[in-house]
Amino acid sequence: MWNGQPSIGKQTRKIYKRLIFFSRFTYSRNDRRISVKPKVPPSGSGGRQCRGSFRIVAVKRIIKLIQVVHINNICLIIQKYIKNPWDLCTFASKTSTMGSDHRIYGLVGKKLGHSFSRDFFGEKFKKEGINAEYVNYEIPTINQFPEIIKATPGIAGLNVTIPYKESVIQFLDALAPMAARIGAVNTIQITRTESGVRLTGHNTDIIGFTESIRPHLVKPHRKALMLGSGGAAKAMRAGLETLGLTIESVSRHAGQSDYTYEDLTPEIIQEHTVIVNATPLGMWPETETAPDIPYGAIGPEHVIFDAVYNPDPTLFLKKCQEQGADVISGIGMLHGQAIAAWKIWNGKTLISE
Repeated sequence: MWNGQPSIGKQTRKIYKRLIFFSRFTYSRNDRRISVKPKVPPSGSGGRQCRGSFRIVAVKRIIKLIQVVHINNICLIIQKYIKNPWDLCTFASKTSTMGSDHRIYGLVGKKLGHSFSRDFFGEKFKKEGINAEYVNYEIPTINQFPEIIKATPGIAGLNVTIPYKESVIQFLDALAPMAARIGAVNTIQITRTESGVRLTGHNTDIIGFTESIRPHLVKPHRKALMLGSGGAAKAMRAGLETLGLTIESVSRHAGQSDYTYEDLTPEIIQEHTVIVNATPLGMWPETETAPDIPYGAIGPEHVIFDAVYNPDPTLFLKKCQEQGADVISGIGMLHGQAIAAWKIWNGKTLISE
């Protein structure tokens, strides 16, 4: 956490240089620390003044966010609120009142360059005139999750993506029944009371998935093969069970599932007419990868679902489509789970919950 003078690292120095550029502060540093002081207002600033101590408070608030927000995100925030370098006072005011009139939502994950959620919710907020923003919280370890809550007073709800859908549970106060059954969370409801902040975990992946795949299933589709065993796989497995299918799983290591990829034969593929990819294989930027299965055994009777949505279609779906299969992109699931998350954040009870 911020203690007045942060230690310098390569990434910290890069963030500080950009921060100083936007705020028009001068800075000095030695081997261990940075100090910041305001410059004289530039000509053409309209004579506006802002006490140095108050502007230092603004910088401290930014630094507090820097501890948990990816450098690209914090710079976007700075650019949004500091149209003029001397708008740091305005930024300080906004950050001190965000909890009352400005809502912040976000996505927690490890690598979020592929993420669709920020654009989806950003467009929704703009179209519907909602005073809110959506931020990507790219953190290297889930242990930094509590800092997101502490450093962001206006935060109203979070999504969670790989690899933290299971490990985030330890930081939550409660789980909705479906999330508890699945053992994975992709949506966090944040409520504030006089006693403090309460975090409740939900799983809307199951909602998006079942809504997406249900129209494609017919009576012959009774057995499914689940590729992967992570948080997303758990949600989709539960979804298939609610639809009456029998599921067997595939993973890379023996003992963790019904099959390993080496075990798969054409006969097994033909027996399972629903195949779901719940692994990140094929996700941008590794777009030339795909699950290692006997694609020659895929046929028109198969329904193939890929949870990966970027690119669309994935190499996995292309290979299956070439065999005549009915293929489903993960984008529909993504939209469905996002809409369900929005309902939860706004206090609506979902039937599946």
